[in-house]
Amino acid sequence: METSTYKTKDYSVNLVKTGSEALASIDIEMPDIMVVDLYHKNIYGSLNSDNGIRIMGPLKRSNPKIKMIAVTAYNNNKRTVGTETVVFNLGADYFLSKPFDTSQLLEKVQEAKASIDL
Repeated sequence: METSTYKTKDYSVNLVKTGSEALASIDIEMPDIMVVDLYHKNIYGSLNSDNGIRIMGPLKRSNPKIKMIAVTAYNNNKRTVGTETVVFNLGADYFLSKPFDTSQLLEKVQEAKASIDL
């Protein structure tokens, strides 16, 4: 499993490329917050079979306290009306439609962190 770790004053971020890597990474270190891309593509442009939508349930079951921020570009598609409802039913705490500004993502991360720190 290849992971990248980024640290700032306030956050330590582990980046994984697939849903299976995300599930494996929580065995090593359980994060407080996860940003889950619902339908990410692999390097060949195909949807990964272990995309974010498939791992949300197992992630939430493994740690019900984990805060999940679901992101996707598919919410604007008429065929996927209800994406937001589905991800909240799967355990997402926050939702962002792509494209979004990094400040919007940071705002959701800060909201999630504040809810943990209560």
